[in-house]
Amino acid sequence: MSRLHQLHVSVSGNDRGDGSAAHPVATPHRAQALARRLTRAGKEAHIVVGHGCYELDSTLTFTPADSGQRWSAAPKAKPVLSGGDCRSTWYESGQRGSFRPTS
Repeated sequence: MSRLHQLHVSVSGNDRGDGSAAHPVATPHRAQALARRLTRAGKEAHIVVGHGCYELDSTLTFTPADSGQRWSAAPKAKPVLSGGDCRSTWYESGQRGSFRPTS
């Protein structure tokens, strides 16, 4: 059985990183690409997603190439993968019940 390789994702990461705990990647898409390389090499990948909100600029699609990957939140983390806006401050825009994010 192959050794499990952990890849780390952090909102403060950099997609030029190698996915290690010391050099996490910034996006789930980059982690997926690195995990697919490991899978093609016959290794198992565990993607650990850190706390924070990750704005996805495109759909994170899983295919047979992702078979065997394991994705999880880091301990005590609450990651959010969002297809929208991660801003957390909203204000009422003038119409009752209508809100807009702050800029």
